[in-house]
Amino acid sequence: MESETDINMEPLSFEFTISDFDLDLLPIDAKLLRADPELLQKAVVDYLSNRFKPLGGKANIAVKRDMVAVTWLPSSLADHEKLFDYAIRLLQQGAYKPAEPILRALLRHGSDNGTIALNLGMMLSDQQRLDEAVTLLLEASSKMPDSANAWNALGVAYQRQRNPDLAIEALQKSHDLSPDNPYTLRNLGALLSESAPEVGLGYLRRAAELLPNDQQSMYGYANALLRTGDTASADEALKKAIDIAPFTELAERCRQERTKVAHVGMRERGGEVRMDVVMYILSALKLFKDAGKQKAGMITFEVAMLGRSGLDINDSAQKYSLKSLPGKFSGLHLLALMYTGLKQLAPDQDPGVDFSKEYTQALTMKGATE
Repeated sequence: MESETDINMEPLSFEFTISDFDLDLLPIDAKLLRADPELLQKAVVDYLSNRFKPLGGKANIAVKRDMVAVTWLPSSLADHEKLFDYAIRLLQQGAYKPAEPILRALLRHGSDNGTIALNLGMMLSDQQRLDEAVTLLLEASSKMPDSANAWNALGVAYQRQRNPDLAIEALQKSHDLSPDNPYTLRNLGALLSESAPEVGLGYLRRAAELLPNDQQSMYGYANALLRTGDTASADEALKKAIDIAPFTELAERCRQERTKVAHVGMRERGGEVRMDVVMYILSALKLFKDAGKQKAGMITFEVAMLGRSGLDINDSAQKYSLKSLPGKFSGLHLLALMYTGLKQLAPDQDPGVDFSKEYTQALTMKGATE
């Protein structure tokens, strides 16, 4: 932050609507608060009063209809810094709505610190409010030209704006300033690998080394490996990404990629039509016909849930079991079961693997025997 003489010590004011306030920050049940406007207003005022007390200065908080108005008179530079730190804590909690007016008020009140513009710009970028985000991040990188984080954030905003040339330029500046900044490595590598996979791979490999528990970095590294044709290493990286956080949307994407990788390997080893898959589908058609629609649905659903953890379809070992069927199964057998079930029960749903030729062959063989 700047010297005390650089900061305007006049009252700092901001306002917001109660409907924009994150009720999860309050100790009272949100449903109860929405049902009682007076209680809601009091709870918000009490919350803000308690937050401003340790910041120093004097705060006045008023509510009129749905608007909350805050006027705060700092007594020193330290008070400004405390308010800024409070806004950063809100950002870290994901509480963007209460943080935004505070950051905007600080930015208006004469501070020449690019850190405020940087954090407000990153917040807006995360919310896809990209035009203003870029403006603020350009200001931040201009005020802090030696900040790798500012150039990285600007590169990310440009990338989200679908402006890859400017994104790469900004990210390269970030990398020049801090060659081992893992987030810059991750972002720059992902962009470069789209047109030059071998080039991007080096950046993404280093990012995964520096952030071994970051799922996004590991997934980006796996994607670059896939683009370079190293499917075996890509599959290992995808497994690591899943293990980092098994229940995220990104983990689900990794599982889908693993299935595609395994399918490519199966095709490469087994030729155009896999007769073992044809036979699995034939037996599945008979099984589902005898079992009926409800039982077929149970089996298909169970295999699909098991497949979320990744089925090893390149290993012929019968190492999987189901609650809905007796015996042991290979990963390929289960995938053929699931494919058949979906074709019978939900033909418009993407099974994540293409057994269409094997399925057609199985239907032809089944028709010839009936």
